[in-house]
Amino acid sequence: MYCKNCGSQIDNDSIFCSNCGVQTISNITTLCPVCGNEANGTFCGSCGYNMYSSSNAIGKNNNEIIFKCLGILGFILVVIGCCAPFATARLGFLSQSVSFIEGDGIIVLFLSLIGLIFLLFKLGGVCFVLNFISLVVTIIDGVNTSDVSFENEYIRAGLDYGFYLIIIGLILTMVMCFPISYKKR
Repeated sequence: MYCKNCGSQIDNDSIFCSNCGVQTISNITTLCPVCGNEANGTFCGSCGYNMYSSSNAIGKNNNEIIFKCLGILGFILVVIGCCAPFATARLGFLSQSVSFIEGDGIIVLFLSLIGLIFLLFKLGGVCFVLNFISLVVTIIDGVNTSDVSFENEYIRAGLDYGFYLIIIGLILTMVMCFPISYKKR
């Protein structure tokens, strides 16, 4: 007997072709793992699921959703970091905090938001560039936030958790851009 799909010679009692995996006996029914309906061919007639492929669209869609959700989480960290104390100057028991939103935080938020929109529309390369620019601006501001005027004295300010949240959020969003931008279509 010969396979009706690839033409390879197979045993007369074979249920599946040993070369391509196509079902050779039409009276055996297979249930689709996605929709649960009967699938008699290579593809499910109800949902289009490829019954014999090792890289089904279902797994790819789930991974893409995970990457997008992690990108959104990175953006949320950037928003929280921009509103949190970016740098804090302490003089004895007194302290003064500065949030990033008061300086270049608006630029970083805007670029990060536009990058997130590009990420959601599968343009990971643009997302990466925008978040990289935001990361450079944040690091430059972190380096420049060293001396703060406090009670008529210049004292050294330390970076606070807002800075680190922004950095982590931007890096997370940048890393999530790669799987989406280089995905085979």
